[in-house]
Order: sequence, then structure tokens, then C-alpha cells
Amino acid sequence: MLKILGIVLGVVFLLGLAVRVLDPQRAVRQPVKLTPNEEAAVARSAAALHSKLPDVAPVKDDLEMLAGVKGSADGQTMVIAGRVRNNRAKPYRYAQITFQVYNKADEQIGTALANIAGLEAGGTWRFEARCFCKGGSTFKLAGVTGY
Repeated sequence: MLKILGIVLGVVFLLGLAVRVLDPQRAVRQPVKLTPNEEAAVARSAAALHSKLPDVAPVKDDLEMLAGVKGSADGQTMVIAGRVRNNRAKPYRYAQITFQVYNKADEQIGTALANIAGLEAGGTWRFEARCFCKGGSTFKLAGVTGY
């Protein structure tokens, strides 16, 4: 009987200890106040550490729109042409690029869209997105998607 009572008290003690350790209110930390000299020392240390880090190229999107996108309009149709590269190691079964098209009054008048089935891994897609809308003069990328 005493053995069972000891085990029960031990379990209760451990549960109480666990609750105190895992209490989220105890995890809140107060901000540390630094003197101006300490702030300068931290900034110098961070700059020194940063200068020792290797240069790393920025991560590219899986579907990357390459520079050189151009638009042309004939009053009835706007055509936006450019290139998208698949930076993944596997192909896309389907990819799509969408642009919003605006008139000279900066009013949205349509959407230009192009899509492709089977964009190869590492491949580049030369697209022509078309909007059959009167008076298109400018465009803005709305999205590049794929699966």
C-alpha cells in the first residue's frame, strides 16, 4: 500500500514539475536593454560574422520568368511575349502565365493568358499570352503557376 502511495505521489510530483517547466507564461522573455557601447559592439560582431559568410546566390522560383518580356497591341489584341524557365529537377505537366491588361486610363480591361503542357525539367518555354480586348496599352504580371 505504501509502495502504491509512493508511486502515485511520484507521478503527481513529476506532472507538477512538467507543468511548471512547460508553462508558456514562463517562456516569455523580457527584452534586454543594451547600452550604446554594447549595441555598437553587437553591430560590429554581426558585421564581422556577415563578412565571413560565403556569397550565396538567391533562390530562384521553380517557374522563373526571364527578362525581356515585351507587349504589343494593335487596338483589338494585346500580345505579351517572353520566356519562363523550369528550375525544378522534374517536369511540369502543366504551366500557365497570366497578365492583367489595362487601357490608357489605367482601367483593367482583360486578361492575357498562355499555357503549356509538359514543360521539361530545366527547360525554357517561349510564351505568347494574348488578350482579345480593345484598347490595351499596358500589362502587369498576375501569376505564373504550374503542377
